[in-house]
Amino acid sequence: MRKQHHRIALAGSAAAVAALTGSLIMSPAGSGSAYAMITPPRCIQLDCGDPTPTPTPTPTPTSALGVTVGSDGWISYDNVKAKSLALDNVATNTVQGAIQSDGTCQISDSGNAGASSPSTYIEETAYNPTTCQAKFVTGTMSPQVEASLGDPAGDASAQTNNTAPDVAGDTANASYYQSAYMKTSWIDPIYITITSLTANLKWPVNGGGYIYGRNNAYEFRYDGWSNSGTPGPRFGYLSNGWSNSAAESFVNTDFEHYVIAALGPAGWAACGFNSSPAVFRHSDTVIGYKNGGRGWSYNDSKRGGCANLVHHGAWSGFGWRS
Repeated sequence: MRKQHHRIALAGSAAAVAALTGSLIMSPAGSGSAYAMITPPRCIQLDCGDPTPTPTPTPTPTSALGVTVGSDGWISYDNVKAKSLALDNVATNTVQGAIQSDGTCQISDSGNAGASSPSTYIEETAYNPTTCQAKFVTGTMSPQVEASLGDPAGDASAQTNNTAPDVAGDTANASYYQSAYMKTSWIDPIYITITSLTANLKWPVNGGGYIYGRNNAYEFRYDGWSNSGTPGPRFGYLSNGWSNSAAESFVNTDFEHYVIAALGPAGWAACGFNSSPAVFRHSDTVIGYKNGGRGWSYNDSKRGGCANLVHHGAWSGFGWRS
């Protein structure tokens, strides 16, 4: 276990090819500071109350992988875990991002939850790199649903994890403690988690004491991965709480080879005729408030060959998670 504590179309559719060659960056709201106050859950989108309908996808060679591309460039991810989870308070959001100077699409997500609130689940269901928009399904989870998520998909022998030793910061005299986590994952078309990062935080409620952090990273073993190294916790001190942040990048040189082997020339088109390494970045923040509530934020991105075949998942709750 790798630990860090302190821790295509394709023929005939230029739009579809363009859709699969783009890149995505997700970043937190605000100034970019890991320790800025997280704002309440919201969607930056065309119409939160009446999200734009998901277009009817056009069958493409990637359909067998559960990924379809509409004539308008929307990439739809059909193999999403949310379909099989008994989520409560389900909502769908169409999020409007912002095109950056380098052409990547930046989209924000963050939120808060009260001391007795259930865990939060967020999963990407579609992405349009041309318009810089993404669709998400969100919901809350019972303890039973949260437990069913388990470890990253794939047998235990296919997992490479890293965690750093726990590190604590002294905040004075202890009261009682609460803990929370923020976890993000990049998930391939057959719903295997290929990378994930979790930021954990334990903090004193209504009093002083120590704060503890641990960051857990994961990468799928068999696909030729390299990484930037799992960071130790980065603590932030707020007027009404504390935070722990973690960031790590994973680079893969084999992902497009598997797609091409499975789909032949259509797979090469699905990867946008792009042989550059696939890069998946995670940047997570979890906040613990003195009143026992929690906050979260993530800043994740994907780019490179076949990266747009991979979708994003995130969940946050109370407790300590790998």
